[in-house]
Amino acid sequence: MHARVAVGIAAIDLYYEMIGPQHAERRVLMIMGFTSTGTQWLQTAKQLAELGYQCCIFDNRGVGESSQPTKPLYTTKMMAQDTLQLLQHLGWNENIYVIACSMGGFIAQELILKAPANTFTGVVLTSTAFGPPLSIPPLKTLLQLVSHKKGSESSAHVRAQVTASIMVPDAWANEPVAPHLAGEGAVTNRDGIAKLLEYEAKTKPAQTRAGYRGQFNAIVWHHCPPRRLRKLGERSCFLVLAGAEDRILRPINAAIIGKHLKCQYHIYPNRGHALHLEMGPEFIKVVTDHFDACANNAKDFRSVRDSAIIPGSSSVN
Repeated sequence: MHARVAVGIAAIDLYYEMIGPQHAERRVLMIMGFTSTGTQWLQTAKQLAELGYQCCIFDNRGVGESSQPTKPLYTTKMMAQDTLQLLQHLGWNENIYVIACSMGGFIAQELILKAPANTFTGVVLTSTAFGPPLSIPPLKTLLQLVSHKKGSESSAHVRAQVTASIMVPDAWANEPVAPHLAGEGAVTNRDGIAKLLEYEAKTKPAQTRAGYRGQFNAIVWHHCPPRRLRKLGERSCFLVLAGAEDRILRPINAAIIGKHLKCQYHIYPNRGHALHLEMGPEFIKVVTDHFDACANNAKDFRSVRDSAIIPGSSSVN
């Protein structure tokens, strides 16, 4: 399905899918990151749907089946406006939960600041950042991310393997495939994630040069400084997650964001950038436990930061 957003001369279409019971009490918006489509949320959304959640996954401006306009250059504020209009199209005005990964976390920051107060009940930010220089991947990773976009269709398997290797730690990648990633031909965890990336590549239109440049511009210029983060922290109930072995966005971001949001954060040892894929059922439990705590403290979400949702997690008071 498509929603027309950014109405007017610069109007675009956003592709989205709904997964889960239509009249679910809890609705989850899932925002994906740089160059990635909503397909990468599919497994997570299906698991949440089995627990009674209705999930909306979508392709951001500049990727997949959504419009990939050449102009104007994208910003995270623009992409947040797209997302807000998608919510309006769905008729989702309140009691919304959010899971946002990487650049999706950038968009979520702007979205929650832009939306009316009390729109969002609970938010999980994973593997994200708040602004330069910590929002820019290390040079080595950046070069790998750029180079893996090149190549023929016949090299899709190789590109998927390279991308999977960037996303997750080597030690975990080389372990026998976890049950939640198991599939035909998947021997290791790297294979399992690569298969998901290959499926995405086969089922979605290729990202155009304009889409890539637009999204790259958005991540480079995103800036949500401490002053804005503190304001953001007043608008919902947050949990921030990161992997200690993240090679794309430095995990110290989680501690800084958590400090200014005054919320719990947790940095997982031996985990990388794709926590929702690496952790599988454990990720679902962490997310739903947080959402339960947020729902139970909807009138005083600050109290959630003091609850022991994750053993060994850090909270900032």
